[in-house]
Amino acid sequence: MAVIGVEFFDKMEEIIAADEGRIVVEERNTGSSRSIECSLPKLLHLKLRNLSELKSICSGLRKIPDTFHHVYWITVSQNVSIYELQNLIAKCLPLYLSNEGSEIQRAQELSEALGTKRQYFLILDDLWGTYDLEKVGIPIQEKGCKLILTTRSLKVCRGMGCLHKIKVEPLNWDEAWTLFMRKLEHDVELSPEVEQIAKSVTKECAGLPLAIITMAGSMRGVDGLHAWRNILGKLKESKAKMKCSGISRDDLIGYLIDEGMIDGFKSRQAEFDEGHMMLDELENVCLLESFDDDNGCRGVRMHDLIRDMAHQIQLMNLPIMVGEELLDVDNWKEDLVRVSWTSDSFFKQLNRLKILNLSNTNIEVLPDSVSDLMGLSALLLKGCKQLRHVPSLKKLRLLKRLDLSDAGLEHLPQGMEYLSNLRYLKLNGCRQKEFPAGILPKLSSLQVFVLDDWVNGQYAPVTVKGKEVACLRKLETLECHFELFSDLVGYLKSRDETLSLNTYRFLVGQ
Repeated sequence: MAVIGVEFFDKMEEIIAADEGRIVVEERNTGSSRSIECSLPKLLHLKLRNLSELKSICSGLRKIPDTFHHVYWITVSQNVSIYELQNLIAKCLPLYLSNEGSEIQRAQELSEALGTKRQYFLILDDLWGTYDLEKVGIPIQEKGCKLILTTRSLKVCRGMGCLHKIKVEPLNWDEAWTLFMRKLEHDVELSPEVEQIAKSVTKECAGLPLAIITMAGSMRGVDGLHAWRNILGKLKESKAKMKCSGISRDDLIGYLIDEGMIDGFKSRQAEFDEGHMMLDELENVCLLESFDDDNGCRGVRMHDLIRDMAHQIQLMNLPIMVGEELLDVDNWKEDLVRVSWTSDSFFKQLNRLKILNLSNTNIEVLPDSVSDLMGLSALLLKGCKQLRHVPSLKKLRLLKRLDLSDAGLEHLPQGMEYLSNLRYLKLNGCRQKEFPAGILPKLSSLQVFVLDDWVNGQYAPVTVKGKEVACLRKLETLECHFELFSDLVGYLKSRDETLSLNTYRFLVGQ
């Protein structure tokens, strides 16, 4: 039995005739037909580009002599057990399966029943998980029989051992417009002005059938030009707000680590490996899409519609308010979703905050209340060129990532020696010639240490002692400046030789 995986869509043709090696399809909208010279294996491998076309082909297969005498379509969906799947297949055959029998007994009965069928075509539609075909009762060695799976996940295709994996692409313009007009069900011809706007609405749906069907259904029976202009304006406004330029994979994985969603690994490299697997999984189910930026770095982004959905979920779970009289609760509205408020003690209200990212902003002062964020795991102030002071970090014992690179600080924050859980440290020397002694040996969990020689575009080298760096036994990435060659030698001699750096850059001398 050949197993073919398909990942969804919708097309506008149906099979109207077929014989050995040839099928004839008709376009539903115009009635025009075309003939395709196609052997059955080629048909199965190349033609199954969308769900609607698959259904049409299944219907047409019955018309091809000596091919398939039985075509079974089973919609599986989510959280279906082997027992339930056996019932679905048995109902389709039809076959009576005893509810008292074990899964093994039922699988044997099902396998025997399918084995008596002369060449059958079995489609398992909307598969969310993998199944052992033998345990279900689908005979995988049966010659002349085909199994097709449709799924949202490439992982399911791989887990089911599909011989051919066919990814379905968005509809092209002609297909999208035809689908929109078909679902609009407009009896009267659209005016030129409305038709032009309707085409713009269709383009905003980006070839996604669900979006096209939803939009067309919402505008069914609407003739007014103002209504069409209004819906197009809302679509464009929503799209502009939700425009997602993307984020590098490394940055996103860094945030996942900061949030604690990736934890319990011995090395940062292992954490990143786990993060890349998570992102690959999201790409496989089309919740994320990959891209390469101008520098050739890999990134991910959401489709606008997925991002809009995520944003709506976020709004429901993150009530926020804007205003000055926030303490007057009587003025708060029932439909309040956001609050924004700045005061010297503002951060004292955020004792559950995990990530504070103010990177590349023009912030000049960081409130002293930051020192009270005892649950903070990441403090990111990269590129804050106007920032001159960071309050004491002594209480931030859970801090794991501190990025002060390219910030305009006049001196290093106090209390850094207490950050025993710190794993990631990037900073410059704040125009000091030597990194303060005694701090690095206290940062025993450090995996990444980058000490930059530049402050606001000016070369301001800061050196570090080799023996102090050698105390950092878990280092995987190291960039620093040794004043003397003896410091480099001292580091190389003192560090644990059983451990190796993944990335390093040393400078020696002035």
